[in-house]
Amino acid sequence: MKLRQNQTTNLSMTQELSQAIQLLKYPIDELIEYVQEQALENPLFEFPKLSSQDSGAFDVPSPQKDWRESAKEQVRTLNVNEEVVGIILYLVDLLNERGLLPEREEEVALSLDKDMELVRQARGLLRTLEPRGLGALSLEEFFYQEADGDSLLQELIQNHLESLVEEKWDEIPIDVPKERLQQARKKLTGFRPFPSYGLTVRTPEYSTPDVVLTKGEAGWSFAVQKIGLKRSSHYDGWDSQEGQDFLKACERQFRVLQRGVAQREQTLSELVAFLVEYQQPFLDEGGAYLKPLTYKEAAEQIGVHESTVSRTVKGKTAQTPFGLIPLKRFFAQGILKADGTTVSDVSIQERIKRWIEEEEKGEPLSDQALSDRLKEEGVRISRRTVAKYRDRVGMPSSRGRKKGNVNTSRA
Repeated sequence: MKLRQNQTTNLSMTQELSQAIQLLKYPIDELIEYVQEQALENPLFEFPKLSSQDSGAFDVPSPQKDWRESAKEQVRTLNVNEEVVGIILYLVDLLNERGLLPEREEEVALSLDKDMELVRQARGLLRTLEPRGLGALSLEEFFYQEADGDSLLQELIQNHLESLVEEKWDEIPIDVPKERLQQARKKLTGFRPFPSYGLTVRTPEYSTPDVVLTKGEAGWSFAVQKIGLKRSSHYDGWDSQEGQDFLKACERQFRVLQRGVAQREQTLSELVAFLVEYQQPFLDEGGAYLKPLTYKEAAEQIGVHESTVSRTVKGKTAQTPFGLIPLKRFFAQGILKADGTTVSDVSIQERIKRWIEEEEKGEPLSDQALSDRLKEEGVRISRRTVAKYRDRVGMPSSRGRKKGNVNTSRA
């Protein structure tokens, strides 16, 4: 009897933990939908409302692209297992407005707690969908895919893209006639500028942010959107044994979900409190002041596992005075400087963007010039990395900025 009781208790704890983990993953809109589904089956639930939202005041536009919907429809026709389908659908939601993937495969694998090979397989399948090239990590990788079957152009894209675009033939150490290089460049300029080029944008839908950040005289404060879970007492008067047994089961289900929702809100509050304090310069001054921060480092600060931070961040958004941003925006990879300190890759991207915006319009800075300028500040990154960062902030190549007639121009 005691063994059976222990087994029952352990099973109950396992189910409760599983549900708590699941609740942690839900953005607020999905959490409300989940709780409403439970309310349809359990008479003790009253339909939830947001404690900090009376009339939709915090609803914000959530742009959805028609090409995303089309891609998702294609995903569901693929002959692959559900796990891979789920990863591809997640990747589609991650794509930026140009159809590029802003996160590395390693970061996606960590966020989803999935094997790297599965993520790599999923991204490979995504890149076969229409519009072709969705999920490329950079314009360089997208152009390389577009040049499939042309080995010369692929080599030029992979190793000499900037020189090819800017017609610096002498900088291309490939033993082919200049005419071949010119033909390759002409073919390149005929490619689409980016995977989602020319596709339409659907009318924005609205979503609710998980956190609202405000700045007052005392500094930054935040409010986590909370669900007002209430227990209905309408059925408490049931006298039959059958009715009482049913209500006990409903009561257990209600309390388990109530604890899970409370734990989600507490974890999210603790994480956001740390992020607001740690990344205050970013909130005050912008992306150039974002500090390097990993999920692991944040987990150590609030006393949870790295995977808990990953689940807490996934899909969550924060409404700020300067717009809606994903919580993952508070995290950034660190780049080691010559003096031993680190700087975030996002701050480097912002610096590149600012230098380009401030450059002499008739004499745009090349990727190599930007790399050299960074080295003067103690940041050693290659020209190709500069080009990748430039792509991420939507800036065209130096020739594109000068002439405005090549396919690396902004969306």
